[in-house]
Amino acid sequence: MISPKGAFVLISSFLLSLLSTNVFGTVYYVSKTGSDANSCTQAKNKASSKLSIAAGIQCLSAGDTLYIRAGVYNESLNEYSVNLPSGTSWQMPVTIAGYPGESVTIQPNAGATEVIRIMGPTGGTRYLIFDNLILDGVNGATNVVEITYTGNDPNNSANHIRIKNCELKNAQNNGIYVDSGSSSNEFINLKIHNNGLSD
Repeated sequence: MISPKGAFVLISSFLLSLLSTNVFGTVYYVSKTGSDANSCTQAKNKASSKLSIAAGIQCLSAGDTLYIRAGVYNESLNEYSVNLPSGTSWQMPVTIAGYPGESVTIQPNAGATEVIRIMGPTGGTRYLIFDNLILDGVNGATNVVEITYTGNDPNNSANHIRIKNCELKNAQNNGIYVDSGSSSNEFINLKIHNNGLSD
């Protein structure tokens, strides 16, 4: 039997362990002055960020945020080459965002298909947020954003994708293309223009 004093110490220790746990996830940084040689631990500090968005994404898990500092990033976030992690719910999503108050453009080099292509493994990538970004498909062959599936099974479509406070422009085809098997996506406060250049 635990004494009242022992019970107090046990409960106090438990509460302190809860308070010291980061239940809101971890923040990582990418910047034009960063280095992909920096570890994920180092990338938690703005002064030792990753250089590429793709490298920063590899640090993320459910609940985490990747802040991208100002600049133009010539990358395509295509799940054929970049594994986009899933969140577990809207309370524990993965967030990829432009740093507040800064202008961040993702503009892949020529030869890319989409700026962002979200597919994922069985069940699809989900609970993923893109915020405060300029997504420029001027060099792409198809869409700015494509939410689709891997392989031949539409049941594996990405789902629960939220894109907000973004500008999507200059695609040959669509600003946003969503496969019919995808559901529960949210598109909030977007500027979508100058797409459909091939038509």
